[in-house]
Amino acid sequence: RISDGTYWIGDEFGPYLLHFSADGVLLDAPIPLPNPLNPTQELRSPQNQFNKAQINFVEPLVQQSGGFEGMAISPDGQYLYPLIE
Repeated sequence: RISDGTYWIGDEFGPYLLHFSADGVLLDAPIPLPNPLNPTQELRSPQNQFNKAQINFVEPLVQQSGGFEGMAISPDGQYLYPLIE
């Protein structure tokens, strides 16, 4: 939870960063993790819902989720530091 009362959540299976209001409303489009081998493409886990539905399939670089596990915020509240599995 950040100072404005909203929440940042790391989704493990996208992986995506999600920004919610204090009431649980998704405020922004899910933010994907950039693919380090192709910056124009998002990184996807094998469990990604778009891959499972064969929507713009992206070859996963890991065998299991490999997504976000935890997150910290800088003391000034300006930066999020998501940790990857």
